[in-house]
Amino acid sequence: MPATFVKRPREEMERIAHEQYLARYPRGRPEPAKIANVNPLLGRDRAREFEYRGRRYVVPPIDYREGAALQLFIQTEMQPWTDKAPTWETMDEYEAVCAASAEMVWRLCRPAGWRRFLKRWMHNPFMRAGDNELSDIIGFFWQCRTKSSVRLLGLTTGARA
Repeated sequence: MPATFVKRPREEMERIAHEQYLARYPRGRPEPAKIANVNPLLGRDRAREFEYRGRRYVVPPIDYREGAALQLFIQTEMQPWTDKAPTWETMDEYEAVCAASAEMVWRLCRPAGWRRFLKRWMHNPFMRAGDNELSDIIGFFWQCRTKSSVRLLGLTTGARA
């Protein structure tokens, strides 16, 4: 049997809609949901700062690939040097690792204030850092937030259950 449509006046449609609303929400309009954890939400894209030799540097959220490259660099290049001290034979290799980490830190941060406009003409201040200073700065970067899409974080290896 074909469906039949009845044209109803607008006032009757509004009355029916109002009755359905009152049946669904007997106490009137529902209360809006309260937002929890506002501070992490507001601070999500806020840059973090650190001070090195009296100058402030800002670290914006790091790109996920650069954060993964930093993590891989720390695990493969810097980790062997945490257990042993460099000797005269391995000093060149140790200095190369320190220079590479200083370059990586300089690429991931920028000077704070008006000096940020001069970064491309500035020398890398972290090249003169001692190994204790570099380890503190790398530890700071280890805690920085990375920005990524969920698509990049998913593991695609292995079978799904």
